[in-house]
Amino acid sequence: NSTIQLKISVQKNFIYNFRLKMAANYTTMDEGKAFAAGMDEYFERSAKECFMNQSCDFCTCRCTGLCLLVCWLISGVIGAAMAAVILTQELVDVTCPDTTPWIGDCCSYKFGQTPAYLPVGCQAIETTYTITLVQGILGVVVGVIGLVGFVQYISILLIVPMAYPVISIILTIVSLVLLGSTFYFGYFSIVLAALAVFIFYQNRRIMKETLKR
Repeated sequence: NSTIQLKISVQKNFIYNFRLKMAANYTTMDEGKAFAAGMDEYFERSAKECFMNQSCDFCTCRCTGLCLLVCWLISGVIGAAMAAVILTQELVDVTCPDTTPWIGDCCSYKFGQTPAYLPVGCQAIETTYTITLVQGILGVVVGVIGLVGFVQYISILLIVPMAYPVISIILTIVSLVLLGSTFYFGYFSIVLAALAVFIFYQNRRIMKETLKR
């Protein structure tokens, strides 16, 4: 329909110069033309075969995948930085003071110059924020690798962002268990992870079938 055609047209105009540059890298004109034709088919199928098209006019498998990678990259930087700050603090196991709503053991640390408390042991806090640090670093690495895969149209690199949500969910569940939290957030994250895996699977499949890369 006209909406899909508009999306395809916008994407084609956006990557036109890059497409010419990529096609020029081939040794023969026929190979360059084949790649250009494959790219046309890739963008068309990326729009038509994305399940999010029904609710979002400009959502394609490619655009959704790129947005996820950028979000992972940004959140990874922020999460890793925050975890690193917490891990550099001196953590002390104390009895929860009366100024907190908790009773029993707390972990005390300083947030700037203000003392802060968490209602779990410091060992669990250290482990949890170490996991958060690892998740953040992985998010940055996965974001960079995935973006390279999209920009250079290298389908094999998209295996990395396909695997990342599964690893991230496992680490999240471990953190929730250590903190004694409920699994409601974990269940929600599992659903989002499954969608992310499917989106990158679709991107890799379409890219591999149309561009042979």
